[in-house]
Amino acid sequence: GGNGGFIFLGDPQNLYISFDEGENFDLYTGSISLPVGTHDAIIKFGEDGCVSDDFQIIIDRPQSVDVILETSVVEPDCETLLGSISVANPQDLIFTVTNQSTNVVHYNKVDYPIGGFVNLPPGNYLVKGESSDGCRIGSKIVELIEPICDDFEGCTLGYWKNHTDRWECYSTCTLYGEVFTNAPSQLSNLTLQEVLNLGGGGIYNLGRQSVAALLNTCHGDINYEILSTNELIAYVNANFNNAGAAGSHLDELNNAGCTLGGSRATTAPSQGCDAIGPKPKPRKNNKAGFTASFKAYPVPFRESLNIHYEFDYKSDVSIEFFDMQGRLLRTYKAKKVSKGDVTTLNLDFATRASQVYIIKVKTDKDVFTKNIISDK
Repeated sequence: GGNGGFIFLGDPQNLYISFDEGENFDLYTGSISLPVGTHDAIIKFGEDGCVSDDFQIIIDRPQSVDVILETSVVEPDCETLLGSISVANPQDLIFTVTNQSTNVVHYNKVDYPIGGFVNLPPGNYLVKGESSDGCRIGSKIVELIEPICDDFEGCTLGYWKNHTDRWECYSTCTLYGEVFTNAPSQLSNLTLQEVLNLGGGGIYNLGRQSVAALLNTCHGDINYEILSTNELIAYVNANFNNAGAAGSHLDELNNAGCTLGGSRATTAPSQGCDAIGPKPKPRKNNKAGFTASFKAYPVPFRESLNIHYEFDYKSDVSIEFFDMQGRLLRTYKAKKVSKGDVTTLNLDFATRASQVYIIKVKTDKDVFTKNIISDK
């Protein structure tokens, strides 16, 4: 950034010099300062001496100082496929950033931007910085790696409506409110199958989309974007007041592409469940008819499970716990229970994570079954 200079050797006396076609001659008295570049000069001895031919004095730019650029990257993600490069020591350099894979210049002679060099696709980049006087130069090859993205899957509402035989973790008669505990009253007392068949927007759309998402999440052959039923249940419970956006989000995930297929369409209820049909007509005393059953919670379960009885009589019960191969794993007994009573089962024995099990409750009058899933 400074000047160079030159001297005449031999300490000449009475020597006059003029630069760059100037008309004025100055007496040479010692070293002369000149900027970087090429300068034309003439000399003469004495004020009235003969003028020499033109000659050139070249002042070279000093050798540049190498700057070691300290870079860091944010790798491209699966959503945008774009990443960024940051320089920790930009030192007022002017930068050019070129994708060597495509020869595209993404930044051309710019001051270092706040936030670094962003919106860069995968590839090898030459990041070059140079000071305005050319005395400091730094360059570095930086790689942005293409992400390995999961190819997520999801089956639609229509698939689950028409392939009830593929439901793995939940029964068609499982109450929606048993799974999604924050559900509004319009949904909580309906079965999963009934909610899946609802029409309308808002919470009704969130309801049916959440049932499809639940079945996608717990199915072992579907690589669903939401990894666990607990995560899905927490998301839905937190978004009943934001039903429009949440329903649209789950709708997108449920349409990611279904890889199941392979079975004939059926809307038959799960084993132990009644088919969807008209609600029971009121009895002559104008009280609604009562459907005997039981609730099992929490679902998914870990080491214990609560059985809440809903049959309208008193009875001793036998509770049998099966795996999906039909093997009886444990039998429990309870005496003289009736509607509203709860029996807590200790299941800390041979259960495995993310498995479907069958609970069968036998009373003096009825036999009830439900499919339940263990926690991941």
